[in-house]
Amino acid sequence: MTPALGSLLCQALAQSESLGPSVSENPGTTASIVRTLLGLLLVCVAAWWALRAASQRGLLGPRALGHHARVIERIALDPRRSVVLLQVAKRVLVVGVSEQGLRTLAELSADELALESEPKSPEEPAKKRTFRDVLLQLTARPESPDDTP
Repeated sequence: MTPALGSLLCQALAQSESLGPSVSENPGTTASIVRTLLGLLLVCVAAWWALRAASQRGLLGPRALGHHARVIERIALDPRRSVVLLQVAKRVLVVGVSEQGLRTLAELSADELALESEPKSPEEPAKKRTFRDVLLQLTARPESPDDTP
């Protein structure tokens, strides 16, 4: 504490003692402070309850942004660029994200994505498709008849 601040505190303490009886000598002041603190506590509890109820109903936070969209997977290409697999209703979008904005790279239906990950036969276990698999499938170019030797 600096000397100037210490001297100011001493002066304030001396003035408060000269003003009249202390809080402990006046029971009305103590009751007033207790009522104020209890009121403050009641307001804090009410605010906490209201925020909790709002968040459970989806009025706050990420769930408030939308009920029909979700990020399936995201791959960061560098700190400012990424590719996102996004499901909106029954469509799946491959979206490029950069500092210039968003760009749709490809589009699938949710049924196409689900069918591709189902097993071919009952003996074959279900293979979990990764984002890499989907991206490779979307970027694969079909061979034209002219390309074959």
